[in-house]
Amino acid sequence: MAFFNKVGETISNKSRDVAKKAKDFAEVSSLNGQINSQEDNINKMYLEIGKQYFNKYKDMDNNEYPDQCSAIKDAMVKIDQLRADINKIKGIMICQNCSAEIPDESAFCPGCGSKVVKEVIVDSQLVQEQGGVQAPQVESAASIEPHVCPECGSTLSEDAAFCTSCGHKLS
Repeated sequence: MAFFNKVGETISNKSRDVAKKAKDFAEVSSLNGQINSQEDNINKMYLEIGKQYFNKYKDMDNNEYPDQCSAIKDAMVKIDQLRADINKIKGIMICQNCSAEIPDESAFCPGCGSKVVKEVIVDSQLVQEQGGVQAPQVESAASIEPHVCPECGSTLSEDAAFCTSCGHKLS
C-alpha cells in the first residue's frame, strides 16, 4: 500500500508542478502581450512624430533629414501618378471639391455640382480645360424620365444629386 501512496503523492506533486507551470506560462504570455501593446503604442507615436516633422520641415532646405524628406515627396508624387493612371483606366476623375468619382465626360460633379476642371499636359505644360460634352437639348421637361436631367436631357446615374453635363441640381 505504501507503494501506491508514494505513486499517488508523486502524481499529485507532478500535477501541482504542471499546473504551476501552466499558470506561470499564462501570466508570462499576458505580460508579453501587454509589452507588445506598449511597443505598438511607442511605434505609432514614433510614426506620428515623423509625420509631424515631415509636414513641418519638408519644404525647408536645412532640415536634418533632407534625403528622407525628398524620398517621401518623390514617393507621394509617384502615388499620385499611379492613382491618376488607375482613374484613367477606370474612365473617371476625382472631384476637386468633394472627392467624388466623376465620369471623364462629365462637365459637372454628380455629387456636389461643381464644374469639372480637367488638367492636361500640352507641350510639357500643365493646362486646365473645362470638362464635359455638350448634351442634347430636350424640348419639354414634361416628358423627362426619372434618371434624365430635366434641364438638358442627359442620362444620369440613380444617385446623382447634380447633372454631370449641365450642373443642374436634381431634386
